[in-house]
This record gives sequence, C-alpha cells and structure tokens, in this order.
Amino acid sequence: MKRGWVIVSMGICLLSAAAVLVRGQESLQTLQTKDAAMARGLLALGDEAFQGRKYVEAAEIYKLAAQGAQREGDMEVRAEALAQVARSYLIQGKKEAGRPWLEWAKEVASEEMPLGWSRYLGVRGRFEWQDNKLEKATKTFEEMYEYCLRHGLHSRAVDAAHMVAITASHEEQILWAQKGIAAAEEGHLEGWLGPLWNNLGWTYDEMGRHQEALDALIKAREYHWKVGDEHNKLVADWSVGHAYRMLEQLDEATNWLRPVLAWAERRYAMNSDPDAAEWVGHSYRELGQIAVARGELREGLDYLRRAKEKLAEAGMPEWDAEGFQQLEDSIAELAKTAPKKEVRPTVVHFEIPFEDEMRAISFYRSLFGWEIVEVPEMDYWMVNTVPIDELGQPLEVGINGGMMKRVVPYQWTINYVAVGSVDEYLRRAESLGGTVIRQKTPIPQMAWYAHVADTEGNVFGIIEQDPSAEW
Repeated sequence: MKRGWVIVSMGICLLSAAAVLVRGQESLQTLQTKDAAMARGLLALGDEAFQGRKYVEAAEIYKLAAQGAQREGDMEVRAEALAQVARSYLIQGKKEAGRPWLEWAKEVASEEMPLGWSRYLGVRGRFEWQDNKLEKATKTFEEMYEYCLRHGLHSRAVDAAHMVAITASHEEQILWAQKGIAAAEEGHLEGWLGPLWNNLGWTYDEMGRHQEALDALIKAREYHWKVGDEHNKLVADWSVGHAYRMLEQLDEATNWLRPVLAWAERRYAMNSDPDAAEWVGHSYRELGQIAVARGELREGLDYLRRAKEKLAEAGMPEWDAEGFQQLEDSIAELAKTAPKKEVRPTVVHFEIPFEDEMRAISFYRSLFGWEIVEVPEMDYWMVNTVPIDELGQPLEVGINGGMMKRVVPYQWTINYVAVGSVDEYLRRAESLGGTVIRQKTPIPQMAWYAHVADTEGNVFGIIEQDPSAEW
C-alpha cells in the first residue's frame, strides 16, 4: 500500500480562520439566491464541507463563492475559492478537471493578498505532488511556509511544513515534520498534530526504522483520538497495528488489527461505499500477511483473497495499480504452496428443477415455509431451509439449495457433495465405475462443480470451493 494514500486518508484537518456565516442545511439553489456579500461566508461553508469530506458539495459551494466574489469585487476571496475548486477535484481523483480552475486562480491571485496567495500556493504544490514533480512541489511548499510565517498565517505555515514532510527526501521529511510539530505545538494547533506525527511515522516506516515509526504512529493516534473523527481513529489504529507487524510483534499486531477489521466491517455494513470497502480490504491484507509470517499459509491466502475483493471494490487498481498487482502476485504464489483445506465429503447443497417456476416455488414455500429468493442474473432461485449469514452460510444445522428450470427430461433433484478437489474425485469416481455427466465447470469467483452418475445411474454433484475459479 502506498504511503501517500494513508496520508490523504487521514485528512488534512485544516483549521478555518473564518466563521461559518451560512449553515449547511441550505441547498445550493438557495445559496445561489443569496446576496453577493455572502461570498466570504460561502467560502467558509465550502471549507466546512471540504473538512467533512463532502468534496462534491464543497466544489459547488466554492464555485458559488467565486461567482459572488467576482460580483462583489473581492479578488482575494475569488482566488481562494477558485483554488479550492481545483483542490476539491484533485482529492476526488479528477486532476484534469481541476487543472483549469487552478489556472484561473493563478490569474487572480497575487502576493499582495496573503489569504489568496497562500491558498493558491498550497493547491499548486499539491498538483505538483500528484504530477510526481516532487522537487518542484517541495520548493512550492517551502515558499508557502516562509510566506505564511511572514504574514502571520500560522495554521497555513504548518500545512506547508506538513506537505514538505511528504514531498521532500526522507531526511528532509523528518526535519520538516519535526519543524511542523514544533510550530503546531507552539500555536496550540492540535488538529495538525495527528497528521504531522502520522507523516513522520510513515517516513520512518519507508526508511525501515520501524521502532521510530511505531513511536510516531502511537503519538499520531493520541491526537487523532483526541480531535479526529471516526475515520481518523480507525486509520490511526490500523497504522499502529501495521507498525507492530513490521516489528514482527505479531501477537500485538493481531490484537490491534482484529478490532480494526470488525470496526471497518461494521462501517461497511452501514454504508458500503468505496472508502469503507478500502479499510476492510487493508485490514484483511494486514491479517493475511501476519498469518503468512506465522506459517499459516491457508488462512493467509483466505485473508488476502478477501482483501483483493474489497480493495478492487474500493478502486485500488486505479489509484495504486502497482500495489494491487503485488497483492495479486502474492495470492497467486500462495495458491501454489498453501495446503488445501481438508474437506470432509458431505452433502452441502441441493438443486430442484421445475417445469413451472411459480407453481414449484409456491409448493415448497407453502409446504415447508422455505425462503426462496431469485437470483435474476443467473436464472436461479436460492432455497434457504435454514437462516444464513451475510456470506450465505447456514446459521443453523441444515442444508440449503437452489431451484432452476428443467432443461432435459431426465433432470431430477440433485445433491452436491463438498470435496477438496473436483479433479481428484472425478478420477476416483470413474475408477470405481461411475460416469462423468458434466465435466468440471466454474462458478466464477466461487467454486468448481461437476456431475457424476454412480454405478446405479443416480446422478449427484461434487463441488470444490475456490474464489479463483474462472471460465
């Protein structure tokens, strides 16, 4: 996982100097009708939305602030608002959509307007950072730091130091992180101390100085738990767990990461958006790496496969293609070496064919009270004779199954037996006089199955769980 994504995820925690003059309950349409004198209030409201990670909403409010400032003739507010529209797009991963807004901010901003110029420099440096022009970004943030100190903009000076602590060389990152921490402590800017200690911790992590990384990340956690939101706290705990893993203190790492996983899964259950999926995925990945380090290869493989599923849902192939490929490579390598789970052959599933869909479903619902749920994309109905969990596994002793359209006259109810290897059991069945009716077939990302006729002509299925199964 790239360090930059942890830093971005922790939030910048900017401390707005302006009071919020317009409340968030008002719609954008209502705000558009406000007097142009509200431009500075709109800017503050945009900052509030931005700090709340409502980046789409923030961008629209900043645009209104820029329009109002132009009507009012307040070019400093206009420069700030234009720059922040650009930043709102950047943080959403829409860099090219934000670039024109940065250029418009550049046309308006000047060194004679401290708030406008400092805001412009901060956003310009972030674009240079995301363009991988690290030397240029570092110079921009150093310029911003000195400029803000000259103009008494202490919070923005800390922001600049914070960013140099990301873009500079490792040794410079340490110096600037320490400089930023000192400035934040002197200015009692507690909202900055979590991100600054976090950055220092991840710098040490990249340098292999893992004890110093742990110490810094524990300090970051202290401040995130003091002034941060739920997301900050979760990521801070995850980071401490990661640091313990890097120190090979696996029990301590597990003690941190298992609660983080449970926490992340609760958040995902409440709101299954990409951000929530990401931290479920990162937690699975850390626990998978811990299992592998302990030699528990099968458990590690299971964790890493779950991590891949959630991180793909979070869009990791787009924002960290290299890291996602490394994860896939680890899974592929483990799949070759991890021992197969020992599977006791037992009936785990049944299938009932029908001629008339609703007639058959009504019969079984009325007779047994079974829950029968359609899976439209598969032309299939799931039959739950006992309750299931979120993964579809029975919560009580019992066997669930499915129903589908009969496609051949001799198709009758079929029971499926779980096995460790479909290939192995097909060979064994044929050697004992059985006949393969349907060759090994994938259920993508779930399992392999096949149909076999026994020596008396009875047909049954065998099924092998395998999340990597593909056509």
